[in-house]
Amino acid sequence: MKKEDSFSQQFAELEEITKWFEKGDVSIEDALGKFERGLKLAEDLQSYLQGVEQRVVEMKKKFNV
Repeated sequence: MKKEDSFSQQFAELEEITKWFEKGDVSIEDALGKFERGLKLAEDLQSYLQGVEQRVVEMKKKFNV
């Protein structure tokens, strides 16, 4: 992710995909594509959060917190 706001956008998209699945009555073709996109979004979001966590750890070390 390039911008911090893209995190919000990607999270919102993942929420929309989740809501879509919760509605039920979905075609297998559409479901497969959305599932794949959801997995990619989840992976990207997790990676971003791990980077943020690492930065916090580094800052805490730097400032002896």
